[in-house]
Amino acid sequence: MAVKIRLMRVGKKKQPTYRVVIADSRSPRDGRYIEIIGRYEPRKDPSVFAIDNDKALGWLRKGAQPTEQVHKLLIGTGLWAEFEAESPNPTLATRTAKARTLGTSKARAIKDEAAKAEAAANAAAEAAAKAAEAKAAAEAAKAAAESAAEEVAEEVAEEATEEVAEDAAAEVSE
Repeated sequence: MAVKIRLMRVGKKKQPTYRVVIADSRSPRDGRYIEIIGRYEPRKDPSVFAIDNDKALGWLRKGAQPTEQVHKLLIGTGLWAEFEAESPNPTLATRTAKARTLGTSKARAIKDEAAKAEAAANAAAEAAAKAAEAKAAAEAAKAAAESAAEEVAEEVAEEATEEVAEDAAAEVSE
């Protein structure tokens, strides 16, 4: 007989409240149960989840498997962590939860890698823009240096021409 810890719906139409029950997995959702161990009221703000911790831990130790929703509620109260701390072998629900977490973490890792790649591409684009800017600045500096060198060369040539002309005029006058 597979025993489940699950929610049994009670309450009026459109106003659900749930009992946390221990039930045979073959029995219907709102059918026969073994024991009531708590209640869950999702419509209240904040939602109420009251459970008898000793009874729940006892059933978990006996091998009762919580449904997905009850598992989430047990994690929220810290009861699941208490059960896991004393259990040397992880249960099926724990392995399932770890697999879901692993899937989430893999998806998160892929998103992180994509963000890192995008950041690297942006950094490379910025570096390329800075390199192009530096190259343009270097070319401008080179052009400015060449024009300055030409001006200096022209001035030197004019001074040399003037000196040669003065020396030639001095020789002619002698």
